[in-house]
Amino acid sequence: MRAMRPHCDRAKDVGWPRLSTWGPAITLARDPTSRPGGPRRLKGRQGTFPAVDITDHNAFEVLQEVLAGRLQVEPDARASKTLLLLTKNDSDTIVTNDGFTSWHESRRGRSRSKYFRRTSPAVFSMLMLRAELKAVTEPTLIRFPAGRVPKIDYMAWEHGSKLVWVLVEPHRVSLKIRAAAGDWVEPSSMPAPEGGPLEPNDLEAWLPEEQPFDPSKPCPHCGTTKGSYRDYETYCVCVACGRSYGV
Repeated sequence: MRAMRPHCDRAKDVGWPRLSTWGPAITLARDPTSRPGGPRRLKGRQGTFPAVDITDHNAFEVLQEVLAGRLQVEPDARASKTLLLLTKNDSDTIVTNDGFTSWHESRRGRSRSKYFRRTSPAVFSMLMLRAELKAVTEPTLIRFPAGRVPKIDYMAWEHGSKLVWVLVEPHRVSLKIRAAAGDWVEPSSMPAPEGGPLEPNDLEAWLPEEQPFDPSKPCPHCGTTKGSYRDYETYCVCVACGRSYGV
């Protein structure tokens, strides 16, 4: 009879590199005592996630409790998808009592994404569990090795090595995610450096380039072939009429 593989080997197939990166008290089993339609919880080796009623109105207060190490919020599908979007490219994110907003790649000057504020506690709880951090009370730099996020009511997904800065202030929390050139076996953290190459910096402003019209491809709105259009990579804006159209 074929011998069963150790549980930790199976964890490499379904989750991040090691089960311990979720924290020693956490497994991915659903708590059978969770009420249908009620607050969802995950059963851990030493207990369950507390049932927390998180709304957009109290989300920042709950996030502060998570960062202070007084609370862990259950990872769920919405948090996993949001974290996927934040880590897909370099991003800057700011969470306040009024919003959860992120800028991606080098496009801070022209586009942004907004998320439900009530998602932020679970997103940061996932990051802290991954980094084995009980609390983040000062500016912190986290080095994440490449890994795989397990399916949590949402598809499993993979990510490359990342450098992540978590900057905690009384009235806002900033999150900066950058692709890392190297790779590590385990996640690690340190106080965010002041100065030097590891100092957290904002993404550079991005401005579209202006291109002259091809005479055979006029603006589909005003029909002009004179002047230029602004190239926004996935769409264009005619300088003459100011209207946009697909590439």
